[in-house]
Amino acid sequence: MSSSDSDPDRSVEEREDDVQRRESAAEAREAALENRLTAAHDILNAADQRDVLADGRDVAADQRDRDSDREMFLTPDTEYGEHWPERRDAAEGRGHAKDDRTASHEDRVALTEPEAEALRAEQRPGSAILFGADLTSGQS
Repeated sequence: MSSSDSDPDRSVEEREDDVQRRESAAEAREAALENRLTAAHDILNAADQRDVLADGRDVAADQRDRDSDREMFLTPDTEYGEHWPERRDAAEGRGHAKDDRTASHEDRVALTEPEAEALRAEQRPGSAILFGADLTSGQS
């Protein structure tokens, strides 16, 4: 209770107006919190989906690698380097999977450690925007 709440000279209407302003401010804070939580859940869901895709890419790349090895082993007259395109494709799939995992990890870190994200943003200017706040300029 503030000193203005106990002021006997204030009218009931003024006190009710103060209460209404405080309730409105509380509702606005709750709505902003809900928006941030929704955004955080969306980011985490997207990160999880990228991880699932990365896992699928890894499995497919390993399978292509095994298939290529098996074919080379079972075909005695194959030339060295004949299956390089398949191996290169498998290696690129692993690279894309790693990129997805790195991106999802950085999203999770940005949610839990905004200071670390701000430091990374300084290293790559203009790239970090979290919940509508431009971390590179320190403004919301």
